[in-house]
Amino acid sequence: MDNLDWIFNGLRPYWIQSMDDSSFPQITLHCAAYYEDSRYETPLDEIKAFKEMACLKITNEITESGGSDLQASIDGPIIPISDGIDNWLGALYYPKYGPDEFAMELIEFDLIFELQLVNKEVIPDPLTTPDTTKPYNLITQGYTYLINTVGTATQYLGTFTFNWDGIGRVYVASDWQADPATDLINIDDQLIVSNADGNSFERSCNAGNHYAPGPDIEVTSLLHEGINELTFTIKDIYGGKIGCGYLFLIQVND
Repeated sequence: MDNLDWIFNGLRPYWIQSMDDSSFPQITLHCAAYYEDSRYETPLDEIKAFKEMACLKITNEITESGGSDLQASIDGPIIPISDGIDNWLGALYYPKYGPDEFAMELIEFDLIFELQLVNKEVIPDPLTTPDTTKPYNLITQGYTYLINTVGTATQYLGTFTFNWDGIGRVYVASDWQADPATDLINIDDQLIVSNADGNSFERSCNAGNHYAPGPDIEVTSLLHEGINELTFTIKDIYGGKIGCGYLFLIQVND
């Protein structure tokens, strides 16, 4: 693991100097906030942005099946994290930094975070999956956390590639083996799936029951034959909580 294109709930550090993954699934990124970053008025503002999604206490015990049980204190959420190639759910500790005489130009800081490992009993290895007619991609293992705003919270789940044969129908489902005719997915409150061309598909939960599962979402119309990139985002509408259950991208061949 040597990629340095890390993204935390849609937020990318301006400058990642190096990475230490010797304690994986805990990872440390040695970063620097720089005054030329047009997103912020000062380097400290970038660090504050990461503080807003940080947790004071995190546990991430490895399970017998090869996954991990990620838990975070109530002050911070479980967030989607990507290295530009793979995607996880994870939790971020409060950034460590020490402003000095150059603080208005550059502040070096560390981002330390935990990644939730997938339970091997739940998510099969695609190389050993017997049904090769049903390609799939894991989008998220699901998450939920409380929010104190209404209609503003957004969670970036990541951008995923999918190789479509141009024949089968492609769905967002709750399981890699799901039958879209009967399967249900949990979304709180809105899922947006968009492609590289800027086209998108949105599905919101039932306003009468925000937490009621709904049918799988077909996204075939967003694809072209071959390699596709689809971006997944969860948005809050009604407040209270934001999140979703397990989400997979699957292909069904009639």
